[in-house]
Amino acid sequence: MVRAGLGVVGSFLAMLVFFFAVFTALYLMLGAERVFEPGTFKISALWIGLALGGSLVAGTLAGYLCLTITGSFRACQVLAVIVFVAAIVMCFPSMTADQTPRPRAGDLTAMEAMQQGQAPVWMHLLSAVLEGAGVLMGARMKRKSAAS
Repeated sequence: MVRAGLGVVGSFLAMLVFFFAVFTALYLMLGAERVFEPGTFKISALWIGLALGGSLVAGTLAGYLCLTITGSFRACQVLAVIVFVAAIVMCFPSMTADQTPRPRAGDLTAMEAMQQGQAPVWMHLLSAVLEGAGVLMGARMKRKSAAS
């Protein structure tokens, strides 16, 4: 029971660290002009694609790690639900915010960009689904590789 709890929490934290590190690096490589639409905080199609792909990869890594630590697919299912609910809860303020594009001027730090970015509501919902599904995919990948 303790192992399952630690595996779920550890995998969740590892996913958050991975997600934060990768997207900070991507922001620094791309810059504000490619992350946002010109002159606004509305995120670009490129960034939406990267974010959705990154959500799936982060979830997959978390699921793989969770099954590696716990050996329990049930723990991975719990992690998938936690990831989905946490993604919705963390994005709820953004989803309910005014979607009118705000003007943007000058360079931003990665943290400012995360706080100011305006993503479409559907993207937050799809990201949550992809992260949760990624957890289950990662766990199944680990289970298949262990069976081989």
